[in-house]
Amino acid sequence: LVSAVGFCLLRTNGILAFIIFLPFLVMLFRKYKSVIICSVAALCISLFVLGPVYGRFANGGPDMLESLSIPLQQVARTVIDGTISDEQQEKISIIIPYEKIESIYEEDWVDPIKNLIRDEGNLLFMEQHKGDYLKLYTEVGIHNVDSYLYAFVDQTKGYWYPDVKPYIWNTEMADNNLGIDQNSIFPDSFAKIIDSVWKAVTYLPGIGILKSIGALTWLLLLQLGLCIRKGIKERMIFLIPVLANSMTLICSAPLVCSVRYAYALFLLFPFLFLVPFFKYKGIAVQ
Repeated sequence: LVSAVGFCLLRTNGILAFIIFLPFLVMLFRKYKSVIICSVAALCISLFVLGPVYGRFANGGPDMLESLSIPLQQVARTVIDGTISDEQQEKISIIIPYEKIESIYEEDWVDPIKNLIRDEGNLLFMEQHKGDYLKLYTEVGIHNVDSYLYAFVDQTKGYWYPDVKPYIWNTEMADNNLGIDQNSIFPDSFAKIIDSVWKAVTYLPGIGILKSIGALTWLLLLQLGLCIRKGIKERMIFLIPVLANSMTLICSAPLVCSVRYAYALFLLFPFLFLVPFFKYKGIAVQ
């Protein structure tokens, strides 16, 4: 119960991943009522916290743009290389400076578009007319399927295509108004040595795959298939939560390939890779 609530609340997309995971858990553990009760209770508790509790006591929170990363990129891409009618352009211009979209658009990062709406657009109007803008998104997409598809691929390929370099760390402090600056206790030469060693190691054949989100996701899918092939479907329960998290990234990733969004995959993979090969003969869940 405690771990399930943590799963739902400690990441923005955790609740969605748990909802994807729940039907499999119910199916595989349907004979164990305590598991089902705890899981459903965890979902109810989490929804209550995310809804009434956060709504009543939390100061602010993410706006609706945080869940619209893919649609925002698709519409912005269509503005640049697709076909937009005058009426559609007028509606888009209400919530974002239309003439600035092409100059700030980045195909693998949605933040420039989101920040333009927040800083110079009309997010409140969009929130008040959700239905109208859902209709607009659909109408634009019907006539610009290729632009929508290219935008989706460019925004999500890091989570399903192995040959995409991930964002792992930053070596510089960004400008900020918090009074935080960069003071390393190590000389610059030390940082250069660390970077050189890291690059040398990852260039070894086969090692680079261990830092690829897409490659690890495919390996996890192969492990899932192996569990089914070997008739140990109950062990799928270890693999599905991490895969569910990856599915939510493909649906709403704000950055094309960031390790921080896939921490669970990297931390658990050494264990998950071995799941189909355990020789333990415990209670099989029928």
